[in-house]
Amino acid sequence: MKFIMVMIICFGGNCQAIWENTFNWDTLDECVEASLPVKSYMMDIYPSSSGEIYCMSKEQFEDFYQDIESGAPITTLPKNPV
Repeated sequence: MKFIMVMIICFGGNCQAIWENTFNWDTLDECVEASLPVKSYMMDIYPSSSGEIYCMSKEQFEDFYQDIESGAPITTLPKNPV
């Protein structure tokens, strides 16, 4: 199973989702490990923001993408933030 990293970054009440369109990691553990320096970087660059990083399977990402395309708030996320 492949995984994709999805970053949620919020400034005040405005949240945005950011991801690359590739499933780069073969395991959840690989994705989680790769997210640690990303998390550190984002905290350094945007200290006044909040957010979370998620590692999603293709099925989880498809559900997430459909939800945000239909207008669901970004705050509706899977329960596995990194």
